[in-house]
Amino acid sequence: MPTILRKLMKDQRGSLPQMTWTIGAAVVTALALIGAMVYFPDIVESFFRAATDWIRAQFGF
Repeated sequence: MPTILRKLMKDQRGSLPQMTWTIGAAVVTALALIGAMVYFPDIVESFFRAATDWIRAQFGF
């Protein structure tokens, strides 16, 4: 097990600022979606329905 962990650590690429930006962007996006769901549930539901209907139509589901 420790050899697998060492190999994974050696294969890592990227930098701390890149990781911080990625995690921060994901957190901000999640908070924005949760906030929209709390304050505008009807709008979010209709938008989600329209988006999923469009995706289904585009891919033929």
